[in-house]
Amino acid sequence: MKTKSVINAVELQVSKDPVSVLRVRGNFRGATANRWLMFFDSITTPADGVVPAIPALPLYMSAPFFTEFEIGALEFLQGCYVCVSTTEGTKTVSADTMDISVELSDPESVPGTTIVGDLSSAVTGLQVWSEANGLTARKKLVSFEVDGTNLTTATQYIMLFATDTVTTGNRPISGGCYPIAVGGVLTGSKGFYFGTGRDVYSFDTVARLGCTIKISSTAGTWTACTGTACIRAEYI
Repeated sequence: MKTKSVINAVELQVSKDPVSVLRVRGNFRGATANRWLMFFDSITTPADGVVPAIPALPLYMSAPFFTEFEIGALEFLQGCYVCVSTTEGTKTVSADTMDISVELSDPESVPGTTIVGDLSSAVTGLQVWSEANGLTARKKLVSFEVDGTNLTTATQYIMLFATDTVTTGNRPISGGCYPIAVGGVLTGSKGFYFGTGRDVYSFDTVARLGCTIKISSTAGTWTACTGTACIRAEYI
C-alpha cells in the first residue's frame, strides 16, 4: 500500500497512472461554509464544470473527514485527482484548503507491470520494449491507450509491430491494426486491454519479440501518420 498526502491545499494529483483508492482521511480547514471533496479519473487538473468520477463527499467546516472504500470500489483507469469544490454536482474549485491523505491499494501502476509513455506527450509512435529485451525475457502487452486529439485529415490506424524499426510498407502483426477517428480519444474505458496480456511476435529471417506501437495513415501497411498522438502502454 502507498499513501499520497498534501497539507493546506485545495487539490492533490494523487496519481498519473491507473490506481485504486482504499481510504481517504484528512481535515477540512475551511471555516466559512461546508464544501465538497471531489475525485476525478484524470492525469491533469479538470476544468470547472466537470462532473466527478463518483458523487462528491461532504466536507464540514473545520472538521476531520474519513471515508473507506471496499477493495475495487474506487478504481481509476487514467489517474486520480482530488480537490475541494464549492458545488456538489460539478467542480467549482474552492479557495478553502484541506489536509488530506489518500491511501492506495497499489503503487502507481498495476503490480508486476511496467508502464511506458504518457497521455500528455505528442508522438507518432512508442517503443514499449525492444527486440533485445524481448529476447532476454519474453514479455506480453497488457494494455495501451491513445489520445489522438491532434491527429488530422482522416481515420488513421494504430499498429503493433514486433520490430524496433518500422519503415513505410511494413505490415503490423496479425490482429495488430486498430482504427482511430480524427481526433479520436481511446483512453480509459475506451482503451485496449488484453487481460493477462497478448504476445507480440513476428518472423522474417529471425524471430522478432519487441513491441512498437505506431500510428499509420493507411490500413494495410504502415505509412507515416498525419498529426500526432499521445500513447501510453503497459506490459508484463
